[in-house]
Amino acid sequence: LRAGGRSTLTAGGDSTLTAGNDSTLTAGNDSTLRAGGRSTLTAGNDSTLRAGWRSTLRAGNDSTLRAGNDSTLTAGGDSTLISYYLSKNIAEGKNIVARRIDEPQVLILNNQTIQWCPHKIKGYIELINSKWYLNGNVNDNEYIIADGILSKVINRKGKVLKVINHKEEKESYIIQDGELYAHGTTIKEAKESLIYKISSRDTSAYDDYTLDTVVNRADAIKMYRIITGACESQTREFVERQEYKKEYTIQELINITRGQYNSDKFEKFFMKETK
Repeated sequence: LRAGGRSTLTAGGDSTLTAGNDSTLTAGNDSTLRAGGRSTLTAGNDSTLRAGWRSTLRAGNDSTLRAGNDSTLTAGGDSTLISYYLSKNIAEGKNIVARRIDEPQVLILNNQTIQWCPHKIKGYIELINSKWYLNGNVNDNEYIIADGILSKVINRKGKVLKVINHKEEKESYIIQDGELYAHGTTIKEAKESLIYKISSRDTSAYDDYTLDTVVNRADAIKMYRIITGACESQTREFVERQEYKKEYTIQELINITRGQYNSDKFEKFFMKETK
């Protein structure tokens, strides 16, 4: 069945339905449905549904659903759902719930790992053979999403990645340390930025520290942020005003940081040993 826009098409299984914008298509199992924007497509198992923007697609198990912006896709187990910015994917049955709203997140669809591109960037990166590829294109460079920035990887040496960020032309760098990433126009700048990153607020690592415990500069910065909750920017601004030292005792850090954000909390954390 084929029709123009604003059409309503209904058919049984093993059917092919094609229509333009503002259409409603309904079919049984093993069907192929295609429509333009603002359409509603519904089909049974083993079906393929494709529609433009602001569409609603619903299908049973083992189906493939693809839609443009502002669409809602719902399918049963073992289905593949592909949509773009501000669309919502709901995979029921054997698949986990998968949503593409306004932020990137890792999704599992048909045993594939997909991470949607950041805000207002269409498409996704897919994990193939331990590397991420834009829209699953293994013939292109590896890609990475770090701190909400999509970057093409030019080369990788250990924890250092030379990249080109989305919509930029100049090369820059990313330093990776476990789940932490830091950007910089130079390797030195990226390494310096990494010092200010924290992955958790767990203070248990410092429970046995005394006023005489000696820590290096990088550990001192992370420790202060973890204990006090100080933000990256204000911590960086404070550190850059201080005389550079490689190591500090806890007592020195208490003296230096008095009057700064939550400095009383920092001091009380270590003064518990005197109680």
